[in-house]
Amino acid sequence: MLMLIAGCYKVAEQFNASIPLLHAYLEDVLALPIILSTALIAVQYLLPGNRNFVITRRDLLIIIVLFTLYFEGILPYFNENFTSDPVDILCYAVGAWIFQSFMNRPLPIVNGRSPH
Repeated sequence: MLMLIAGCYKVAEQFNASIPLLHAYLEDVLALPIILSTALIAVQYLLPGNRNFVITRRDLLIIIVLFTLYFEGILPYFNENFTSDPVDILCYAVGAWIFQSFMNRPLPIVNGRSPH
């Protein structure tokens, strides 16, 4: 669903149909849920015995800090195409909350067994 939202927004951008608030922050909100859900699925499906794996809240906090350091500190320092925006930190936190609240789940058991 998040990929669909991101994709629709990117298509709209190509037609200059941009809403300033979404242009500034949507990608920052969607980044962590998309990245973390992809990583979670990879761990659950590719590593034997990890179908119940979920990302801990502590790890989510560490990921928010690392994203903040890289995208708001390091990257703007070395690349003038990027700017530091403190509101982005809030966006990363909202994205992590979305992931934790709605996506960070073990794989379901289907018909008495794991789907993989």
